Amino acid sequence: MLTAEDQLSIHALYARYAEAFDRGASEVSADCFTEDGSFTRANGVTSTGRDELRTMAEGVSGIRHLYANVLIEAVGPNEATVSCTNLRLRVADDGAIAIHALGVMRDRVVRTAVGWRFQRRTSSPT
Repeated sequence: MLTAEDQLSIHALYARYAEAFDRGASEVSADCFTEDGSFTRANGVTSTGRDELRTMAEGVSGIRHLYANVLIEAVGPNEATVSCTNLRLRVADDGAIAIHALGVMRDRVVRTAVGWRFQRRTSSPT
């Protein structure tokens, strides 16, 4: 069972990742993963390891992530699965906002010496 502090820390991980990715802070977004962490996009392309994860986040602009319905389920005291709705908005230069994508994230997070990190993230349209 995870403590309330663990659950809050996992929620903070989601917020930190979204904020960093959306700001173009690729180093910070990559640091939200374990060294060998991976992210599989809805198109099946997987980025593995912090170098690839950093590259994935570089040059992205005009995107805003919103995570909702975050469900955390303990696998053990240092590991959990997490699923959530992932709404990505595109913000145009003129400020116009449109839905870029809507899907589900299915993640595995682990406790590390520096806090909770993503070990694996998988994005799917449903």
